[in-house]
Amino acid sequence: MQKIFLVISMSSLCLAIIWPWLKKLPIGSLPGDINIKTGNFQFYFPLSTMILFSIILSSILWFLKK
Repeated sequence: MQKIFLVISMSSLCLAIIWPWLKKLPIGSLPGDINIKTGNFQFYFPLSTMILFSIILSSILWFLKK
């Protein structure tokens, strides 16, 4: 259990460190992401981005499991 918390906290720390560079990537605006703007209402659902991250994360975890 302690290993899991350590991995989660180290991952969060690494993500926080590289976040300024990740914000500049056009990953959050892929084709297939739903973005609705009407008046003063905005709805954003990153469907394609979530699928892409899911595939990448699943592949990484699959390779680490082997």
